[in-house]
Amino acid sequence: MHIRANVELRCSSCHYNCEVSPNLSIKASNCLDQQYCIWPEQNQYLKTGILSLLLNDYYNLLGCGFIFVDFSYYNIKIFSNADWATWLTRTNFRLILIADKKMEALASYWQKCFSHVVAVIYADDSHQSIRKKISNAFLGRRTVDVKRHKLTALEITVLDLLIRGIPVKGIAQLLNMKEKSVYNIRGTLKTKMGGRINNIIAG
Repeated sequence: MHIRANVELRCSSCHYNCEVSPNLSIKASNCLDQQYCIWPEQNQYLKTGILSLLLNDYYNLLGCGFIFVDFSYYNIKIFSNADWATWLTRTNFRLILIADKKMEALASYWQKCFSHVVAVIYADDSHQSIRKKISNAFLGRRTVDVKRHKLTALEITVLDLLIRGIPVKGIAQLLNMKEKSVYNIRGTLKTKMGGRINNIIAG
């Protein structure tokens, strides 16, 4: 399995920062604190915001940890196929995706595919809605925004191939499709993901 990101996953609930990937360390397994991670960890502003939000405000009744996933456009190359979710769910932690505007349709798709994704926090969610989603997750409840647009499995496949640098003609041959159909899907991706994705796709 190939994860196109820093694969290190560490708990942020205390100063030990125990590694929890792919399996919990002995220290992490015996930890009495509420365990939560932020992944990928590069966005320090997001990490600070999540930690300040969680501090003393929520009580985890599930006995399992949580991973807050930085599901931002900057990280789109990580999320164009299922490798990231398959890898993270091996920890048996629950996932909460924090999606920006361009990534909403992609986040909605992966929540549909993986039951471990217990909530998606969207860019236009109110502060009250965000707190409710996190609270429900910590109580063992899954929140799904049914009105949100989702990508389809075929659109995900085409997106992943485009991100890998495969041209439209090559994608059409791989998927046994007409080139016009691939162009149409690429146009749909641009529409669903906010328009300008030419800087990350080829063809």
